Amino acid sequence: MKLLGKYGSHVFDSTASEMEDVVSAARLFSRMPLDGFVVDVGAGEGAAALGIALLCNRPVLAIELVAARGARISAAAARFGIESVEAVAGDVFDTDLSGAAGLYVNSPFFSKEVPAFIDKLARECRPGTRLFAVNAIVRDLVRDPRLRPLPAEGLRYCTAAFELS
Repeated sequence: MKLLGKYGSHVFDSTASEMEDVVSAARLFSRMPLDGFVVDVGAGEGAAALGIALLCNRPVLAIELVAARGARISAAAARFGIESVEAVAGDVFDTDLSGAAGLYVNSPFFSKEVPAFIDKLARECRPGTRLFAVNAIVRDLVRDPRLRPLPAEGLRYCTAAFELS
């Protein structure tokens, strides 16, 4: 399934399960009690960031280590008229998350970095900040007592929703 179509020399393709994850995350983020933006950590090609921005009417900060990917995210947002997405090339550990109300995390780093990531969330984010996690990172996040599991629509075996205590 093509999520966003083609721009430049790149095609965004997404499986139905990936689309379900974006829709589930957008539902979770659209009902957040906190004001603020959503962060797509390790945004890749930006499909989740763009989809979440369109579906939940919140600004999205897409953080991607690979500068060329960040540029493609910005180009796609401009092409589709999605003004609420800002793409930055950088590391989440060097980014201020204090205004974030939600984070979308699709296994952007190794397990050994998860405790440092949660420490950063606990330092910079407000209690009540929501986290939607996909893939291997779920098993690491579920162990941390600072993250309270949340019910969310459309969760699959490899996805989970949390709230920062």
